[in-house]
Amino acid sequence: MLLLFGLAGCGEAGSARVDASVDAAPRMDADRMDADTAPPLRPLPTDTVPCRLALPSDAEDGRNVHCLDVAGSDGGDVSVHVTVFDATMPALPVYVLMGGPALRGAAYVPHLGLATRRLRFGERPVVYVEQRGVGVSEPALSCRFGEDLAACAARWQREGLELGRFDTAHAADDVAAVADRLGHATFALAGGSYGSRLGLEVLRRHGSRVERAFLESLVAPDDDFLRALVEASEESLAALFAACASEGCSRDVLARAAERARADPPASSFGPMGEALLGFAFFEALYHQDLAATLPGTLEAFAAGAPEGVAGFEAALARPPRLERLAYFAVLCADLAPLFDAAAYQRAADAGAPELAPLYASVGATFDACEDLGLVPGPAASRTPVTSAVPTLLVAPGFDARTPASAVARVAATLSAARTLELPGRVHTPVLGYQLERRALDACAASVLRGFLDDPASPAPACVAERP
Repeated sequence: MLLLFGLAGCGEAGSARVDASVDAAPRMDADRMDADTAPPLRPLPTDTVPCRLALPSDAEDGRNVHCLDVAGSDGGDVSVHVTVFDATMPALPVYVLMGGPALRGAAYVPHLGLATRRLRFGERPVVYVEQRGVGVSEPALSCRFGEDLAACAARWQREGLELGRFDTAHAADDVAAVADRLGHATFALAGGSYGSRLGLEVLRRHGSRVERAFLESLVAPDDDFLRALVEASEESLAALFAACASEGCSRDVLARAAERARADPPASSFGPMGEALLGFAFFEALYHQDLAATLPGTLEAFAAGAPEGVAGFEAALARPPRLERLAYFAVLCADLAPLFDAAAYQRAADAGAPELAPLYASVGATFDACEDLGLVPGPAASRTPVTSAVPTLLVAPGFDARTPASAVARVAATLSAARTLELPGRVHTPVLGYQLERRALDACAASVLRGFLDDPASPAPACVAERP
């Protein structure tokens, strides 16, 4: 069985204290503007459709949120579903790009309540585009219950759908098509994980439309994704144990936990927790701020045979959001598989933590599916560095187990107006993370994005990372 991994989302080093308050959210100023100086309200979108994603409890379809189906950039047989918050607000709109690839908006949109929108994006329209082939866009590349992935791909191809049309280049063109439909001559981008990869492609193909871009947990378009994932895992592992060293923890607990998984794998709701499942659970726990902070203790409990250890890892295994599997591979096989160097990946895995070797072996088989699915590489140009003069903020979280900090420097090298920022103590996509994964809203991290959108030249706030 292949393991699917979402690419998914300021101060001193250490585990971050997550601030769940929204008291720092800016108040709405529209009613206090002078009528002679306030910019005009934008017109409402035309030809709206009922919103197909669940909305936040304080949002109402047709009042402060409007939805559209926009024909794909390459023809009407593909369309993307668009959810627009505060459509008429007279400010630069921000287009939010989801991770994954192929994460469904059901993991994100229901949590964009007013307080969250103001804290992250300030007072501006927020546009969420459901990636082509995913969720409530049409067609969604869903597989039937129990259907083999190869059979699923063959069924869609028999129905006349070219799976090569679901790569990042097409998705980037869809963003421009949505802007055309909404009448947005220019816009801002906010994307994390795969959303950063998609954002970079929008900069490449439609950079004249983008006024500023915020990208976190970077996926470089010319990088070997799986080797980078191993690199990020090792960096995150080292940072985690360095942060808790003063409390007496050390990474030898990982070896003791792995030994228990080998000798006497305990039962769990996901099956016997042997080495491979333990490695996957450990990797998933590093994705969540609350679970990463308690990982050393969870490992100690697991190694000692205490039930709290299994329970902690079960919590991690229960959290990954749902991906559209076929759409996921349509992107990976077109954009990332051609960069995969099996020998380089194996060298990185061999140099990594031996306790994670079973996990790395499973991950290394990911691209084996591309040939079976009949998915071929997309345009080579989409796997080259992006050159742009658009003001861009590139954010590297200190505990990111999915994307390495080194990707930031590589991407910044060809972006002449880029600034970089490390957020110590934060896990993958700390600013745009999905609340469905039970993440609290990190108010200070969110203010980094809001301040950048207001003024790309403004200094980022000092978000002090405190150990819990």
